[in-house]
Amino acid sequence: MLEIAHAAQNGARDRLSVEYLDANYRPASPWYRWAGDGGFLSDFRDFYASTRTAVPWSNPNVDYRDGGLWCGENGRSLVPAYAIGTDPSYRLASIESERVVTRHVGREQAIANLKAVLDRDRAVWLAFYLPNATAWQAFYGFWGTGTENRAAEDPRSLGGRPV
Repeated sequence: MLEIAHAAQNGARDRLSVEYLDANYRPASPWYRWAGDGGFLSDFRDFYASTRTAVPWSNPNVDYRDGGLWCGENGRSLVPAYAIGTDPSYRLASIESERVVTRHVGREQAIANLKAVLDRDRAVWLAFYLPNATAWQAFYGFWGTGTENRAAEDPRSLGGRPV
């Protein structure tokens, strides 16, 4: 989302580090130990509002390395924060989030609301929720071994219901 804003506002097409967030984010929530445990757009926004810093991939140790099991099991980034190169960096003047209304407005209006955001060169964050642990286990089973065709043919395979 930051890359999209950076490109739209400054014309810069520079990749920005996710590893910087992973190594430095300390959640206030008791449910999360580190950024890799998940979170919400407000967590992302609040982190960057406090640091006011985005780090380009051209810096040392900023490329993403936290996709393995080790990080999840240890609840932290593989790269320690002190090892992340932060010079140069981009200074953020401000960062905000706003809700795009898509529920209870009808399909066409929801699509129009999303398109309006995209037409203003802004990114859209999507939250994905499931109703219970059984549905999440079905999703994880699908994610690890399933196919897109299986989900399209039978949404119940992901713990959902047909639409």
